[in-house]
Amino acid sequence: MIGLAPARIEGLHRDHLDFLAEEAWSDGVLTDDERSDLDRVAHALRLSTDDVADALGRAEAGHRHGDHVSAAEAFLRLGDRVVFTGEMVRPRADWVERIVAAGLASGGVTKSTRVLVTSDPDSMSGKAAKARSYGVPVVDEAAFDRIFSDYLGR
Repeated sequence: MIGLAPARIEGLHRDHLDFLAEEAWSDGVLTDDERSDLDRVAHALRLSTDDVADALGRAEAGHRHGDHVSAAEAFLRLGDRVVFTGEMVRPRADWVERIVAAGLASGGVTKSTRVLVTSDPDSMSGKAAKARSYGVPVVDEAAFDRIFSDYLGR
């Protein structure tokens, strides 16, 4: 044992579940797969489905009230850099053509990258790891499509 009291361990587990719930809500949508993943994590942490519901309720409330900036609100301003990696439904060249025509830029991951779009936001690829090290959000193609649509609608 590492010397942590059981109450401290439970608190850390709840904090972790809250973080995951916030991440699940970060794009404004909670999928069935995300909920299922949260339930599995809670079980592994010896927390209940009620704990998951509570964490999701807090995350959703924060999302609605602006305590947490949604993905669509967080980014895409004229000139922002968007990087694409991995296999996508829409060919990468099509995405790049669309964003460049809309006043955005593309290229490699740098500190000025606004978002990395990948088929798997949990990827540990080199680009994803580099993006995370710079604090760049990593989203999947469906989330980016919503974000880009919001950008175009402004």
